[in-house]
Amino acid sequence: MANFLTVDFNAETIDLLLKCYPEKWRHDIPRLDRIGKRMRNREPMYGTKEELTQIVSWKRAATGRKFARKNTSSAVESVSRKAFSKRSESEKIWELTRLEQVGVPMASAILRFVWSDSYGTVDWRNWYVLSNIMNRVGKENDVFNKPLLSSLSSVKRYSSSGITVNRYREYLRVIRSLAEKYPNRTEGGKKLPIISELVRDYSKRTPAETDMALFSYSWLFIVK
Repeated sequence: MANFLTVDFNAETIDLLLKCYPEKWRHDIPRLDRIGKRMRNREPMYGTKEELTQIVSWKRAATGRKFARKNTSSAVESVSRKAFSKRSESEKIWELTRLEQVGVPMASAILRFVWSDSYGTVDWRNWYVLSNIMNRVGKENDVFNKPLLSSLSSVKRYSSSGITVNRYREYLRVIRSLAEKYPNRTEGGKKLPIISELVRDYSKRTPAETDMALFSYSWLFIVK
């Protein structure tokens, strides 16, 4: 486990941030968790075009429409079946990026809903929170007093295009370690609708939850 120096990132903070998760994306998460479970329980595992379109649309509506238009049902099922069968994280990602409109960040969203106990959704917002102890107007990071990721010029504000497969793996190491460091949810946290499916399926904190907490905090920390 990584040796983190945190100011105020603990079980209580995680659950408070989950409670404050942005309205725009909050309500679809339990439904998508159920879709991910359905894919995870198939033999062999794969995702249908409708299922993956819903995940892609949740992350970005316009991209979801393009995804549905540019990928055939057979291609989605074939690529996802191959991706889900791979053992390594890198191979899973590379396979999913064969689909139109799926880059590394979008592939991470698909993996997050299929395996919430192992994956999270990466984007520039979460990277910014984990790599900056002060925002652009001088406000200190309230949850971390040490950068947990390097500040990369290619991971720019408002764009996730610089996040490569290797950088996603760096990100995974951090959110997994945070989940391990704070494995127990608070009693109030267990009742939060946003993680209702995760509480039902996993007894301990998942990387998906730490990922969502970071995203929630990003809206308080990042200023335009």
